[in-house]
Amino acid sequence: MNTENKTKSPVLTTDNGDIYFDWFYEHYEDSHQNLMEASEGKVPLNIVLFDVRLNNTLSMDITLNQRFRYAKNNLAREVFRLMIKITNIWFCYEAILAACDESGLLQNNKSKINSLRNDVLEDLEKNYNIYDVMFSFWGMSGDLLSSNEKYRADIQRYVDHLAKGATSWEQKRYLPDVYNRFTNHEMFSVQEVLSLAYAIRNQYVHAGESPKSGVAHYSTKIAILQDCYDFMVLFCLRLGTLVVDRSISKID
Repeated sequence: MNTENKTKSPVLTTDNGDIYFDWFYEHYEDSHQNLMEASEGKVPLNIVLFDVRLNNTLSMDITLNQRFRYAKNNLAREVFRLMIKITNIWFCYEAILAACDESGLLQNNKSKINSLRNDVLEDLEKNYNIYDVMFSFWGMSGDLLSSNEKYRADIQRYVDHLAKGATSWEQKRYLPDVYNRFTNHEMFSVQEVLSLAYAIRNQYVHAGESPKSGVAHYSTKIAILQDCYDFMVLFCLRLGTLVVDRSISKID
């Protein structure tokens, strides 16, 4: 990977995400173009639906009009904007799961978090750079914990807030592990990041989440949401590329 003279991507929110985004997106677009040519334009419908949703999500600029009371605070606006972005990228993830299901890549099609076959996860980690991404997003809170210990309790408070609002057994299964990862500042597994994103999405969609729900500091929530969103974008790009590559191999 050549990162020299790389201009900052406007799509993602963290330096760690920017390292990978252009590279991953170009690979995805190349693979998609190869599938278009190999299939003579007859791309499987589930891949088409994922592709449309992903590209529209990545192209979306979300802004809040400061005329309105709850949008006057800069930090509150950023939290709300990030919650919407995570909700949108979660729907992209659900779309690629449908394509994975059609391609026989799932071990459990009823699961949102632990659905992919182990060999698919291994392929993502070894050949599609997901392990590198996991390592880059170590701790999933940017430099927040390392720069100021006061945020540790706030991060724990936020995960407790998400756990109390959890509606699925999978969230309840993995959120205690998420709590421990934040507490110990350790590397997250794919399943743990997915459970975090799923809990954030469900809390926003179903519980009427406000920007400061569950935290004492806006900065806590912003740091977690930024890393979670960027990781999910990169994961969707790489899983999407894997699915497209395997579709091409079936044609060949």
